Amino acid sequence: MTFTNNGSTQEVFVEVKTTIRRDRHFIHMSANELDLALKEKERYHIYRVYGAGDVQNVRLCRIKNLAQHLHSKSLELFLFV
Repeated sequence: MTFTNNGSTQEVFVEVKTTIRRDRHFIHMSANELDLALKEKERYHIYRVYGAGDVQNVRLCRIKNLAQHLHSKSLELFLFV
């Protein structure tokens, strides 16, 4: 997404991950998505939609700068084999 404010342009990368469940806290990310998150840092946002399709109970969580969250250990990355 590109935003223009007072003549300056800002580009933000937005990844939207949805689930119909309200308690599914893990997110599948591809290697390319993770590479981009680590490269773009504060310009990479994940929007997690819980309860997708349920107008009464839908909930949105925004994660800005996934790389910083991983480095500060406020979020964890898991590998399933």
